[in-house]
Amino acid sequence: MGHPFNHIVYSKNVIEFVTVSKEFCNFVEQSADYKDENFAEVLQKVLSLLYLKGLLLTEGEENDEVEAEKLVTELEWTFIRNNIAEKLKEADAYIDFYDHLLQETPEPASNSISENIADLYQDIKDFIENYQTAITEIMNAGLNDIVLLFRENWGPKLLNSLRILHNRLYISPSNENFTTSEGEIGIDTKNWFISKRQNENSKS
Repeated sequence: MGHPFNHIVYSKNVIEFVTVSKEFCNFVEQSADYKDENFAEVLQKVLSLLYLKGLLLTEGEENDEVEAEKLVTELEWTFIRNNIAEKLKEADAYIDFYDHLLQETPEPASNSISENIADLYQDIKDFIENYQTAITEIMNAGLNDIVLLFRENWGPKLLNSLRILHNRLYISPSNENFTTSEGEIGIDTKNWFISKRQNENSKS
């Protein structure tokens, strides 16, 4: 039997995804602390990094005997949704013409960034909670779940949110909550692993 730290759940890509996932969860949990005029821009950056790190994940070992737990409650989901909606205000809602599950163009449907983010939070937070058990089998089950959910649920919802945020920030910024800023954007990223890596590379 190999050393447990050689398991895929301890690989570089998984560790980096865990790090960014924690930053994402902390950000949305503490969204009320951020200025309204900066919030959309910060959210765009956090989501972009989360998608990149999710894209690099691969499935763990097959094990049908161990399942990851679903831990986020409906109350927690609602708390996140309401906080995000409050920050984005009238810029939260959007009309979508594509359903990624049906893979066709049904009747236009009303959606919201806040519901997308709450769904993301549910998947990501469940993964983090299972990962923090430090039980390899549960961590592995959580990894398998988050990879599948990336492909079928939170990945598409994240991209939908990014598409709307991008359009409203750069193409048709008609709301005061969607304004770009120069310099400080309201979130301290100097301790993020990606910032540390960039600083190391600039010194080498």
